[in-house]
Amino acid sequence: MKEGKKWIIVIAAVAALSWMSVAVNIEAAEVYPAKPITIIVPYAPGGSMDVAARQLAIYMSRYLKTSIIISNIPGAGGGIGNTKGYTAKPDGYTCSFGIPCRRSWKNTERKWSMKP
Repeated sequence: MKEGKKWIIVIAAVAALSWMSVAVNIEAAEVYPAKPITIIVPYAPGGSMDVAARQLAIYMSRYLKTSIIISNIPGAGGGIGNTKGYTAKPDGYTCSFGIPCRRSWKNTERKWSMKP
């Protein structure tokens, strides 16, 4: 076999193997969302932020076709809920809903060295 034909066969084999690995990765990819999404509201239930988050959740659940969970975590002027949102696993299944203010950042700056 000529040297040129060997290279063509090697290149074709490498291309075929790379396409096979791409096909396996596409099949293994997770369809988003695969589980319910949690929205953290750092204020008490029944307040204006809670009502706004629940209205948003209605449209999100229709569009994403999954359950939306509202988790109210009040305390420290929103600091506890905001801290929980900032430190949540960045997987796309936890969102934080609220108005960040300087007072709620104080706790986060001290504990996690984050700056607004």
